[in-house]
Amino acid sequence: KEIKEMRKPPEIEKLSEEQKAVFSYFVPVEGMERQICEVLTGTLTRFETGGLCRGGHILIQGESGCGKTVLAKALIKTLQKEAKRPNGKVGKIDAKALNGKDLSKLMKKVAGGYLIIERAAELSRETAVKLSLLLDSDDSGILMFMEDNRKGLEQALGRDEGFAKKFTERIKIPVFTSDELVEFGKAYAHDLDYEIDTMGVLALYNRIS
Repeated sequence: KEIKEMRKPPEIEKLSEEQKAVFSYFVPVEGMERQICEVLTGTLTRFETGGLCRGGHILIQGESGCGKTVLAKALIKTLQKEAKRPNGKVGKIDAKALNGKDLSKLMKKVAGGYLIIERAAELSRETAVKLSLLLDSDDSGILMFMEDNRKGLEQALGRDEGFAKKFTERIKIPVFTSDELVEFGKAYAHDLDYEIDTMGVLALYNRIS
């Protein structure tokens, strides 16, 4: 009843031009804008309802080198602005390194912010259980991201059922076509204030092949 009475953010159906610039590498890929909009809508809703600590955390699925961390940082940048939470710290750590950390201290460092866990398959059961308990008691609104390929994420989620239930949002980055990779190249050049001419595009296709 309390959640229904709270203000619910409008559903994001399309990215604004400003947001498209933030997600410039991914917007040309078929289906990615829709996935990004769904995750932004779901996460902003959980910020508003105060239910973030019990769910709303994000899985980013994709093969090595496809830009999972780039996407996570783009989501964080957008959420910081849309949710008016610009000051939260952003932490990034490999799951294997995370297993050896004092998790209570780590979570305090990123309180009210964001934690990106790379190569999630390396996460131990003990770490998953501890993180789940810490998220249950978190009242700062930490948002957690986990990155890996499909098998790696399944392994991480399989460590602990309570931990798995925290991750209710997922974005799948597909295997890119040559056309999409060329668009990435053009977007990257544009971000650096360059343009790729016709001969450059042909050369890029040859290199990709």
